[in-house]
Amino acid sequence: MIVLGYEIQSLVIIISITDAEFGLTIAAIPITIAILLFCAWSVRHENKPGMGLTIFCFFGGLAYFLFKVTILYITLRIPARPDVSTLTSMEVHTCAATLDYVR
Repeated sequence: MIVLGYEIQSLVIIISITDAEFGLTIAAIPITIAILLFCAWSVRHENKPGMGLTIFCFFGGLAYFLFKVTILYITLRIPARPDVSTLTSMEVHTCAATLDYVR
């Protein structure tokens, strides 16, 4: 759920409507929900290929958040940068800990 919280915070606080990143963030929300539902289904039914695909999607999510952190520090116009960077670092560490625990 931290993933969705970060995406919504990013959508509301950081991005202006004219940026191309706005559409990317809006598209990421339903994709994230679908991945989380697929993850829950794969674990519940012990579907190993599904769990492997989920781990691959987790790596994609980690890359997405690292992209967001890079964009956050490149643009200096964001007044809420400390709060958002704290949440982003928590999300990256949570994803990394999940991937390390699964491995």
